[in-house]
Amino acid sequence: MLEQAIRMAINAHQRQVDKAGEAYILHPLRVMLVARDAGLDENGQIAAVLHDVVEDGDVPITDIGDSFGPIVAGLVDTLTRRRGEPYQEYIARVIADGAEARQIKLIDLMDNLRRIPALHKIDSVMATRLLNKYHIGLRQLKEAGCLTQ
Repeated sequence: MLEQAIRMAINAHQRQVDKAGEAYILHPLRVMLVARDAGLDENGQIAAVLHDVVEDGDVPITDIGDSFGPIVAGLVDTLTRRRGEPYQEYIARVIADGAEARQIKLIDLMDNLRRIPALHKIDSVMATRLLNKYHIGLRQLKEAGCLTQ
């Protein structure tokens, strides 16, 4: 099932690049690998690699449910920011969902933060804006007791 999820992510993010110009698929793959190393089960790893396919890849959540079941679909749905949803409300929704969604979001934010220096070389204004946004998410996770640092 994990290989099938990786293929779905590759197809969804085909020809996409991140804001620093790197192949976008590398981000969800990194998130999945860190999730694996953190001890998430196969459903968590699948959700990690698919966490952006609805929002950034136009994959319907029903396709995820049909392919991977309701647990994975629920996690991916939680991790998908709704169109027009304020960022702080999105993070609050992730926090309210449960430990697995919070852990995947934390891994996602940490990976995004690691990409800021590469983006800063290209667009320092965007890098600063994203850095502030990711810190808001981390602060909310910390205030909710999801991380200790």
